[in-house]
Amino acid sequence: MILYCDTSALLKHYIEEAETAAVQRLVIASQQIVTSLITELEFTSAIERLKHERRLDSPTYRAAFSVLDRDIQRGFISLVEISPEISKNAKRIIRQRRLRFPDAIQLASALKAQEEYGSVNFATFDNKLLEAAKLEGLRCVYF
Repeated sequence: MILYCDTSALLKHYIEEAETAAVQRLVIASQQIVTSLITELEFTSAIERLKHERRLDSPTYRAAFSVLDRDIQRGFISLVEISPEISKNAKRIIRQRRLRFPDAIQLASALKAQEEYGSVNFATFDNKLLEAAKLEGLRCVYF
């Protein structure tokens, strides 16, 4: 199974939250994890915010970045580059689905991944993005 994770889903794999066990079961069952290049930036922003709010201790903070970087380097997580094609499709998605631009980039990237891999399971904890993904024909994971 190819699993496309947006930032909300991928973050729960690296930081212990209520839904972490469900996400980890999916990740373990997947042969490949795919996400947008924008996820690295959103992930960094979220981790920094959690650290600043003192909801994350220093060892967990360092480990989250270290393990994510390792997973990307070893190829377990593939990043979809933000190409002109992704940008064009994201603009269409913004107009049709009324998503914010980061979510439109995630959805356009997932559609590109589906084109490349043949089929992906789309995971997010954002209900509006999940609904848009369904409308775009992606197979969605429900938590």
